[in-house]
Amino acid sequence: MFDVALHGGTVVRPVFFEFASDPETHDLGEQFMWGSAMMIVPVYQEGATSVSGYLPSTTWYSLRKFDYGIPAKPGRSEFRAPKDELIPVFAKGGVVIPRQQPNMTTIVSRNNPFELLITVGSSKSTGMLYWDDGESIVEDFTAYNYFHLLFEFVLSADRATLYITPNHTAIGLVVPTLDVVDVIGYRYQPKLSEVWLNGVPVKIDIQQSHYDSSKNRLLIVKKNLVNIADGKKQILSWSHQKTFCDNVQC
Repeated sequence: MFDVALHGGTVVRPVFFEFASDPETHDLGEQFMWGSAMMIVPVYQEGATSVSGYLPSTTWYSLRKFDYGIPAKPGRSEFRAPKDELIPVFAKGGVVIPRQQPNMTTIVSRNNPFELLITVGSSKSTGMLYWDDGESIVEDFTAYNYFHLLFEFVLSADRATLYITPNHTAIGLVVPTLDVVDVIGYRYQPKLSEVWLNGVPVKIDIQQSHYDSSKNRLLIVKKNLVNIADGKKQILSWSHQKTFCDNVQC
């Protein structure tokens, strides 16, 4: 929302705003994008336990608990939608989405550590974060006190690298640390004993960090992993190798 206020645009937008070349999206009026990264498929019919939705031709991952991180097939599909589950929500491949665990109020939620959801696409994954005091009214963006951080995630044959670059820095703002990196669509075997922050080895929480090869999901957890507010570029990286199935194409 901050970026839209700063540069113009829309937060909630019709699907054809992002996929104008796909004619199937032009009359798609019962689902929408949240920014450019997330697809929402609401359930409008009373008593419905499923909903029909359309996913344009790109990589999509489910964000619902029962199939979290599983790729969704492009095209029109019927999605389960019982009333005791989250409606169908998907993240586009190639994005980095900052998030925090929710609390009873947004004020308390703002104190929770940051997490990064990274979805692997056809090339690098990118995203951004704006952070201010959550209360002040912006009268002049040139004088306003806020952080703007850019995220870029890159995969090579033997390493994964997350770049966190400050594009605008603030003075006196309290910013939670980044404690969790959640990568989905990750088809490598990570070496969790070989994690570096700015070239210095980091001991992550091995009890909570893990790789699930059945879902191609990597979770890296460490309290105060990255201080994203120190005004310097941060580089988090770890070693990996191709999984067996990718090597033999099974």
